[in-house]
Amino acid sequence: MSTNLKANPGFPGGSVVGFAPDDKRWPLFAFLGMSSHKQDILLGPRCSLTIVSKDFKGAADGPANLMGKATLLPQDEIEEAEAVYLKKHPAAFWVQFISDCNWLHMAIEDVRFVGGEIAWASSITAEEYIPTKPDPISEFGGHIIAAHMNNDHMESIIAMIAHQSPSLYVDEAIITSVDSSACTSRLHTG
Repeated sequence: MSTNLKANPGFPGGSVVGFAPDDKRWPLFAFLGMSSHKQDILLGPRCSLTIVSKDFKGAADGPANLMGKATLLPQDEIEEAEAVYLKKHPAAFWVQFISDCNWLHMAIEDVRFVGGEIAWASSITAEEYIPTKPDPISEFGGHIIAAHMNNDHMESIIAMIAHQSPSLYVDEAIITSVDSSACTSRLHTG
């Protein structure tokens, strides 16, 4: 998460934070009162959250950057937010016992994507993002399908690429992700 820093006015600051998506897939956060992000957001709610895959190695792995405004949740929404957060992060049991736990919700205004070996970029609005659903294959595609294909069928991957791009000589091909619309591979050409 990146916020405008209270400690260094005019500069953005970022760090790795836990979050859980709500029913709109907008991020929920649990921060302690002393958290610099909470302090920053109280001064100005604009922030961004960069989301990467578990296997992230660089821009080619397609990070998404959610931009919006984070605000404290009203008291009557905290119990539901806590349940959503604990479902995603069961080890975060501390949120139930710390009286200084602050619950924030980020309303998304824009989403930017970067991906591919040439780092293409794209963006969509919050209105375009809200009705989308997570790809059902991407949940296990990168781990199960890609791992199986890479471990047991590299020759077949190379053959599929040769069929689609006959002029491209490939001596190694590794599937990096699989979803409903594509199979992304990293190639080594001799």
